[in-house]
Amino acid sequence: MTNEEWNVQVGKEVGDHFTPRKLEPNQPVDPAEKIILGIMCQLREKETLLDYNRLITKSYEKKGNCGSNISQLEKQPQQLIPPFKVL
Repeated sequence: MTNEEWNVQVGKEVGDHFTPRKLEPNQPVDPAEKIILGIMCQLREKETLLDYNRLITKSYEKKGNCGSNISQLEKQPQQLIPPFKVL
């Protein structure tokens, strides 16, 4: 293939690629499909959180007794220590 033939072929392919295309006419949508599409669109609109915000939110939502089984010093009963015996 010569350089001129190659230029003609490439020009034709580029022209075919960038020519405006004719759009297909819109098809009527079934009402049941409209409902499904509406639900899917609502699910996508949910706000996405950044990683940091998501971690903070999860830590507040996390349920459980994180650290609640450790009593603080003021809540502990006074413990008496027996005298130290030296031999």
